[in-house]
Amino acid sequence: MNTSKGKIVDEIYRELAPTTDYLPKDDIAQVVNLFIDKVREALIGGQKVTISGLCSFHLKEYSARTYRNPTNGEAVEVPARKLPKARFSNSFVDEVVAANPV
Repeated sequence: MNTSKGKIVDEIYRELAPTTDYLPKDDIAQVVNLFIDKVREALIGGQKVTISGLCSFHLKEYSARTYRNPTNGEAVEVPARKLPKARFSNSFVDEVVAANPV
């Protein structure tokens, strides 16, 4: 089973509905979207984002490389670039692994 942003919004709404007088689902969706936007903006600005107990987001720099196309053996130049990465906290990983034995 997969979880989507919409399902997360639904779950937050269900959990908060009994404790608040009125919190529209649209407002929850707006907060979730704003969170994602702020993480994206920070990464675009070259900043690291840390969410204690969950993960940290950062940019990883990859140098330019020459790869070989496995189909025809031709050399393919891949330019240097920075890609977003997430590193999960040890406590988060331990909890997920314990709940999902092999």
